Amino acid sequence: MTLPSGQKQSQRGLGLVEIMVSLVIGLILVAGVFQVFQSSRATHRVSDALARVQENGRFAMLFLSRDLRMAGHYGCARHAPLHSTLNDSTHYLYAFDIHITGHRDRNGTGQWTPTLPSHLEDVLRGRGIKGTDIVTVRAGDGNAIQILPPYMADAAAALHVEKDNGLAAGDIVVISDCEKATVFQISGSNPGASGRVEHGIGGGSPGNWTEQLGKAYRGDAELMRINTTSYFLRENVVGEPALWRRIGTDPAEELVEGVDDLQLRYGLDTDGDGTADEYKTADAGIRWQDVVSVQLSLRVRSREDNIVAEPQTVDYNGRSITDRRLRQTFASTIAIRNSLR
Repeated sequence: MTLPSGQKQSQRGLGLVEIMVSLVIGLILVAGVFQVFQSSRATHRVSDALARVQENGRFAMLFLSRDLRMAGHYGCARHAPLHSTLNDSTHYLYAFDIHITGHRDRNGTGQWTPTLPSHLEDVLRGRGIKGTDIVTVRAGDGNAIQILPPYMADAAAALHVEKDNGLAAGDIVVISDCEKATVFQISGSNPGASGRVEHGIGGGSPGNWTEQLGKAYRGDAELMRINTTSYFLRENVVGEPALWRRIGTDPAEELVEGVDDLQLRYGLDTDGDGTADEYKTADAGIRWQDVVSVQLSLRVRSREDNIVAEPQTVDYNGRSITDRRLRQTFASTIAIRNSLR
């Protein structure tokens, strides 16, 4: 386009001051976006850690409370006498007349009171979390198998159940009706496929000292495996504390990661009315047959550090540590159903 005579086209660029102002404004905007991103990222880390801690805490409480609640469950025979045909029925693994046993490391030295049995010492050696409690419960597994005809002619006769029941020679089981319960070890061969459950003298380790079950059980009786299950804290393969479980002498299994403290107090019924009159720790010389409830407290920590804003100092594994992990404590009082009146 041709400009009228006498007029010149004026052109202007950005001056240095304008460029600097634009850069400053841009940097402020970028810094603001970065700050929002960092804040959002930190909030997400806290929320994610909290969700994991709460989930782990719920699972840990579920495992412990379920087994503590069912300690001493042998079927219908809630308060009936328990007869055992096992050799060495006072052994820690086979003392099924004692529903619950606890151990406490009061001073964080790795010395538990009462003294631990060897099968627990083995799994804790060098990796157990000091200053924590250990609890053992004894009960049937709840998978009841009905007794079928032909019924026992006498207390030494074989039992008959449905075939393909999952039982094996050497299993320790309890049979009960509402009048009596008997613990014995299955002898013979192939009870799972045949449905014939024998209980002869011997039968493996510990074996039976007698084949007499104390009575001839009939169709109102049920049979189930019976276990001694211990819960404790131990470091896993990556050095994180975790809740572990060991059933009998089976390999220990990790249940929940991040549990770094476990404390229990046992409610004792001292007057026979079925309710707790006092609570004591495991190292206080407890008569375990008097325990009717348990006060359970466990602490769960996040796997990642630098989650919370301020450092915190806690007791862990026999010493004080300072970090910025997120921690939460879970607590409950659990009634042992089979000890209540």
